[in-house]
Amino acid sequence: MRLFQDTLRAIIVAGSCLLPVILLASGGSFPSGTKIKIPNGYQKIEKIKAGDVIMGVKENGNVDQTKVLTTTKSKVPLVAIKTKAGVIEAPKDTAIAMAGGGYCLVSELKLGHEIFYLDGNKLKTTVVLSLKPVKAKTTEVHTLTVDRPNNFIANNIVVHDRD
Repeated sequence: MRLFQDTLRAIIVAGSCLLPVILLASGGSFPSGTKIKIPNGYQKIEKIKAGDVIMGVKENGNVDQTKVLTTTKSKVPLVAIKTKAGVIEAPKDTAIAMAGGGYCLVSELKLGHEIFYLDGNKLKTTVVLSLKPVKAKTTEVHTLTVDRPNNFIANNIVVHDRD
């Protein structure tokens, strides 16, 4: 369960796509109400601020603490990603941790792809069941940049931060 980390690049290793992408867009952005894993439970993303401690996943697959460096807001279109483990809404340029390693942009996700999610305190995989644009043209999102391992857990899905 190695999650490839690099603050400028992530390798998309999902199905037939294997290409480098620059993660400089909105990655790590989610609408209000999205639950972010913190050491003692969950906190809504809109309540997270710079300096807060949240949970991420280290390269060895262990869930560990990471510090929020910055938070910003913007308005973007969203995609609803339905999995066996639940639903998360995210912009197309958000990078999701793949079960095969690396990250895949939401715009590149396909039905059947396996992604990482947190079940209690254990990292497991789940399958993408559907991908649908959210009806609103744009939605306000909150974007997090975090310290290493440059990922965090949103609605129990492991995602790359903005950096």
